[in-house]
Amino acid sequence: MCFFDADDLVAPYCFDQRVRFMDDHPELENASFPLMAFRDDIHEECGPVFGVKTFEDDLEAMLNHNVPFNSGTDIYRRECLIARNVRWDENIKSKQDVDFNIQMLLSGMVHAFADGKADYFYRVGRAGVAKSIASKKSFDS
Repeated sequence: MCFFDADDLVAPYCFDQRVRFMDDHPELENASFPLMAFRDDIHEECGPVFGVKTFEDDLEAMLNHNVPFNSGTDIYRRECLIARNVRWDENIKSKQDVDFNIQMLLSGMVHAFADGKADYFYRVGRAGVAKSIASKKSFDS
């Protein structure tokens, strides 16, 4: 399973790269791939790159408001999510992917960072959920 935002871009090789990596690593339950941010033009990359090993402890990083990977960077084995009861919380108004990946890490899913090239391009500077993170409604959720 992969989760993508409707206004972001996915490289033509994204699925092939991710599925091939998981096929080559049957011991893994999910993996992270590099993500590149951009503004209006895909050729104007502005970073940051997520989905690369940056922190020693990914759970600690997420709990300290750092995001080593997010739902756009990852591929998950569906049967592992079901078996470990990792679920997307639709009641949370923002940072749903962080909550999802904290659940994934706490469940003990076997995770790795792939050495692939960036295959997901996150559009920054847009209106949407990310812009409303600081609202009282989001905080309360």
